[in-house]
Amino acid sequence: MCTISLGSRIFCDGEYGTVLYVGKVGSFHGIWLGIEWDNPERGKHDGSYNGVNYFKTRSLKGGSFIRPEKAKIGRACPDGILERYCSSNENVLDENNLSIPQKYGKKRMIEFVGLEKITTKQSQLHQIETVDLSSMLINGPGQPGALSNLIPNVTNMILSQNLFTSWNMIADITIQLPHLTVLNISENKLLIPENPVELKTAFRTIKTLILNKMSYNWSQIMKCAVMWPDVEYLDLWSNRISDITEIPTDIFIYLQSLNISDNPIGNWEEINKFGKLPRLEKLIADNSKLSGVTLPAISSTTETLFSNLKCLYLTNNKLSEWKDIAELHKLKNLEELKVKGNPVMSLETLETSHQFVIARLPSLKYLNGLTITKEDRRGAELDYLKKYCEQWLKSGGHRDPKLNKPSCEFLNEHPTYLKLLEEYGAPEDSELKKQSELLKNNLISVELCCPINPDKKPVAKKLPATMTVGKVKTLACRLFNQNAQDSILWVVSSKANEPEIEMDNDLRELSFYSVRNGDKLYVR
Repeated sequence: MCTISLGSRIFCDGEYGTVLYVGKVGSFHGIWLGIEWDNPERGKHDGSYNGVNYFKTRSLKGGSFIRPEKAKIGRACPDGILERYCSSNENVLDENNLSIPQKYGKKRMIEFVGLEKITTKQSQLHQIETVDLSSMLINGPGQPGALSNLIPNVTNMILSQNLFTSWNMIADITIQLPHLTVLNISENKLLIPENPVELKTAFRTIKTLILNKMSYNWSQIMKCAVMWPDVEYLDLWSNRISDITEIPTDIFIYLQSLNISDNPIGNWEEINKFGKLPRLEKLIADNSKLSGVTLPAISSTTETLFSNLKCLYLTNNKLSEWKDIAELHKLKNLEELKVKGNPVMSLETLETSHQFVIARLPSLKYLNGLTITKEDRRGAELDYLKKYCEQWLKSGGHRDPKLNKPSCEFLNEHPTYLKLLEEYGAPEDSELKKQSELLKNNLISVELCCPINPDKKPVAKKLPATMTVGKVKTLACRLFNQNAQDSILWVVSSKANEPEIEMDNDLRELSFYSVRNGDKLYVR
């Protein structure tokens, strides 16, 4: 029977919290519980009442006092399994009676009818491989050996958002499940044991471990890591990871995939600290506030970072320059990249941006979820050569290989350019002139207007017909100080009696909506 004490996890009125105080409050009669809520907006104070500090919360309004009878303390793991998988108007039983699991409080025993049907259901648990007990208010492992008898063959267990308080509780569960390889304990508040290495036997079979929204920083992750000696896939999404310490050579030696998305990392130098993990093939760092990419130069005297990395996800970060993409050229085995939602991808049209990434990264096979075909790569590389040919020549490049000495600055931003020149040859002047004339003839004279902001005057612009609606929207919203996400573009024809047309697809080009010289584009 679980009792409420300091550190207990509870559930009340749809919210989870931790007990930080048990006792009297002021002149009120009876016992009260001081709760720090997981949701910092749920409470009313920081643990103080009438000038007396009973406990201390991390946020100013993260605490409340509640009566013990309002706190739901949950159930043991075996009871949760029986309720979720065995009770559908029939209920869990012992040999002579029907035991109906209650969400809270003691079980009720009634005379049982239908023993054979329930026994069949319980026997089926022996074959079950995945058990999902997320948000079931599980508070512990239950009686020793109960799980090994109930679900002996389970391989995948989901225990996210429950009422566990320590890693010892989790270890008491996993030690009973010899075939368990996937464990999800996200959204639990677990105290780190004094000597974590003592629990590593309990997690020896775990290959995939999901620890999302656990409020851990990297130092705490490292303290726990000794418990998971054989982990291969680790998810740490939405924790409090920022500063990353060097990783000892005996930690994460089998790690192949790491997800650190939605953590406030910011500096790429922190990312580089994962570079020495010997088997790391996939790194997911979406929405991690990364503002640039800096990898050490490759030489015979320096250790190569990320030597086995094949997949890199950097969606919704702050990469704003093409040199950030060029740095990824140093990842020689990179095959898959996701960089959507970065400012650098809005510097050109969507198609052109994709081409520039492909041309800079010769090992890439997939970009933003799309397969790169041989035709895609050839077209991207030829267009890339033409686009930067004049810049190459101005930097010291020359069509005569003996005189071809472009600047280091150019080569740092275009690390594949010389190799592409060897493969395709330098574009001729006639090609560059034709391309320049084509671009010039492809420009459309329009007027950008913002009727909802009459103080802003219309702005005349010449835009490429191949420019995407999303790019135009970004430009217009920057000119008129509007929110791009909430804005819609409309094209108003210069010809009379033609209806306004909503430009409803950010990926479409202006030419798709038949935008012509003299038309007006309204941002609303």
